[in-house]
Amino acid sequence: MLEDIQPEIIAIHAMFCDALDERIGRWARKIREMGASPAAATHIPGETIPEIDNIGYDFDFYLAPLNPVGYAMLPDFESTLRALENTEKGIIAIKPLAAGKLTPKKEVFDFIFMYADAVSVGITSEEEMKETYSATSRSTVRRRSVGRER
Repeated sequence: MLEDIQPEIIAIHAMFCDALDERIGRWARKIREMGASPAAATHIPGETIPEIDNIGYDFDFYLAPLNPVGYAMLPDFESTLRALENTEKGIIAIKPLAAGKLTPKKEVFDFIFMYADAVSVGITSEEEMKETYSATSRSTVRRRSVGRER
């Protein structure tokens, strides 16, 4: 499966990592050997990120739910924020609009960019794209580095 990934097309390859698997480290090395940046996607960032950091898997980024209402931030809002603050890995926020419960506003992205380096937003129309891009571009908040080169 990983042998079929073309590194010139992919910058980041994410693996779903909520269940620790002995193959994760091997996959991360293979992704790096192919010239891509390995990342781990999690829906339980409050537990998974500290555990993976402690093990020392070679990831550049985590994809994790992050929004100001705590939607899908497991096991809870506080542990997720703590994990995002304490990791030295980059953070790509997923579920930033809480599955449509939030509208794309500057304040939403100000909150997200306090903890994340990038955001992935589901968009289904040009109007949504313009509204979301406008809100993100007005945000001046940027995550503080946590001891890593940026």
